Amino acid sequence: MNIPHLRFNSDKRGVTAIEFGMLAIPFLMMLVGILDLAHFGWIRATASGELNRLARSSTVENGDWTAAQNILIAQVKRIHPQATVNVTSKSFPQYSRINAAEKLIEDKGATGYHVGEGDCFEDLNNDSIRNNVAGANGIGGADDVVLMTADISFPRLFPAARMFGMSPIQTLTVTESFRRQPYDNQVPPRIRCL
Repeated sequence: MNIPHLRFNSDKRGVTAIEFGMLAIPFLMMLVGILDLAHFGWIRATASGELNRLARSSTVENGDWTAAQNILIAQVKRIHPQATVNVTSKSFPQYSRINAAEKLIEDKGATGYHVGEGDCFEDLNNDSIRNNVAGANGIGGADDVVLMTADISFPRLFPAARMFGMSPIQTLTVTESFRRQPYDNQVPPRIRCL
């Protein structure tokens, strides 16, 4: 006597195809994620290395800032041609002054932070306003500390990120700080009084 459901239980043909189908989708998703992460890391490492090289070449008196900046952009675009790269730099008199407010010299109102009538402050960027984040644009002069920032955005390698609610554009920021060579005396910041 031949019972159909017993024959199904003992038939092992096609099991491998079903197992492969169950494992292939998670495996491929994991593979795409790893490749996307590796691509991000490659761009970050390249940008960081080139920004470091740009910083080293900018420490000397006659460093060619524009040429070095173009090399950084070209290296990132070699890896990902659709990438957009924005390189900025700000100079400060000391490392401790990076992204700090301009120093209050005389505080008549004794507030400690607010500039009012008769107060004096160091105007690092010569705009006659006490800024909360001080620093002059550019690579500064002799013995200045420079903070370089490269903002890079590029489309993801695979469009699968949208399935997980992630942005199709990846962004990263790479920073480097260095002190320029003391080939001359450092220009002291201008004191402004209101």
